[in-house]
Amino acid sequence: MNIAANSEDTSYKLIKDISDKIETPFENDFWGREALANRLTDHVSRITVGATIAIDAEWGAGKSWFVKNWKAKLEQNNFKVIYLNAFNQDYIDDPFLTISMEIANCLESEETNIDTIKETIGKAYRAILPNLPMLLWYLTTSLVGMDALAKPVAETVEKLKTADDFGKEAAKLLNEKLQEHLSAQVENYDKEKQSLQYFKEALAKITSKLDKPLVFIVDELDRCKPEFAIRLIERIKHFFDIPKVVFILAINKKQLEESINNFYGFSNTANYLEKFIDFSIILKSRDLDGNRYSEILKNYNQDFQLLLDYTEIHIYMNLCQIYSPNPRQLIRIINKFSLLKGNLDNRKKLFLFLFLIYSEMRLIETYKEINFIDHFYELHLNFHEIRFRQYALHRSGERSEAAKLCDYLDYHVYSFNGNSSLFDLFFYYIEHVKSSRNDYKECKNAYYPTNKCSEDLVEEWHKYVHMIEE
Repeated sequence: MNIAANSEDTSYKLIKDISDKIETPFENDFWGREALANRLTDHVSRITVGATIAIDAEWGAGKSWFVKNWKAKLEQNNFKVIYLNAFNQDYIDDPFLTISMEIANCLESEETNIDTIKETIGKAYRAILPNLPMLLWYLTTSLVGMDALAKPVAETVEKLKTADDFGKEAAKLLNEKLQEHLSAQVENYDKEKQSLQYFKEALAKITSKLDKPLVFIVDELDRCKPEFAIRLIERIKHFFDIPKVVFILAINKKQLEESINNFYGFSNTANYLEKFIDFSIILKSRDLDGNRYSEILKNYNQDFQLLLDYTEIHIYMNLCQIYSPNPRQLIRIINKFSLLKGNLDNRKKLFLFLFLIYSEMRLIETYKEINFIDHFYELHLNFHEIRFRQYALHRSGERSEAAKLCDYLDYHVYSFNGNSSLFDLFFYYIEHVKSSRNDYKECKNAYYPTNKCSEDLVEEWHKYVHMIEE
């Protein structure tokens, strides 16, 4: 029986792990993330001081998907939310201007004096990084949408196209064209520092009156240059640690810490990030019982026309449980599977799915049959060792461990309704490879991607998946 929505529909859809346009937050929440979003919303809604929270997860575990869906849900509940892709900003020297303008624009409807805050941003920024040519670049990329600045910036950029001395000309034009929009020139260092303090206090006065905290999500920070990542986090702590502004950092904390340590020569125990992050939430993706993978595969099968029957879904679920692909890896595996399965029969489709797991997760260095079989055998033995040992105790005779393991996997792991699985012939082959026997070699022929059966099964799949022609 086929459980696809329409077995006649062979159209191919690409599965997306991230979408910027979210109408229904946490739709197709196959990984059960909405419960965490609800708990975080409850916690954030009660915060009255400034806070920085890290959403910590490995690459591909769905950080961006989670924060974008959470953003959409927060907005539906009348929270003010800002989303910033930090990786798109790490070409600049200092993120202060970006953060301050994002917050000021978000709060524009809250106070009539927000324009005063915007005017002060220029002074505050100059106190942090008094670099006029770079300031022009930030204005061009960050503020060009503001009506008050769009025309002067455009004129300035046009003049700079033909300037022989960019730095000198930039400083000159800034003084001539943008001075009035950035507030009056400060007279000395002390006044600049005072303007920075005024900016922070004025902004805090507005945010303290919010009914709900403003949530500022910073994504992709672990992909940024270490110096930019540190500067952004430092700016948040030093200048935006104000009432009812909660920063959410979507990061791979371990990777970011290693990057920072390597760049600055910190020790591995420095825990530099802990100085700036109030607490971390670990976003886990491992599924121990397989139920989650089963639901994911059933939904993908229905929504994306994978045309898998119940037996196949049962086997594929068990493979996912053993290999534990994270959300992004599983999406890539299914996309490639949908593209390449074509008219393959069930045994060939199964091996395609298995090979794509190895390819996407990079589980073996060399795509040779013997490497593949050794890894497959050892992984399954370790994963099912306790139950397999109990099973083997009740199996008399002089059969090898490999033979008993293959029987156990075929009839007790990958079978459906007690019948042998689609792996049956492959297990016969593994059993004899492990016993150093050359018979039953033809069993693997059922799993070749084409009718051309060469010596190495895995090499042929590598060529098929990567469309390598001899």
